[in-house]
Amino acid sequence: MDCTLIKVVDQGLAKQLADLGFQYIKEGSAFAFIKSDELMSVLQKTYSNGAFICENKLRF
Repeated sequence: MDCTLIKVVDQGLAKQLADLGFQYIKEGSAFAFIKSDELMSVLQKTYSNGAFICENKLRF
């Protein structure tokens, strides 16, 4: 099953992604972004150190 959400715990990274126009949903202490090709491209080019995880479920 393909993931639909990209989750970020780092608040600074989440703010940078939000400043780039990506919208998120707050999930506890994490920020859940809807996966898109554009978001994945930004993360892979800039944040390839594993600062995010890929999942299909929100957990409140």
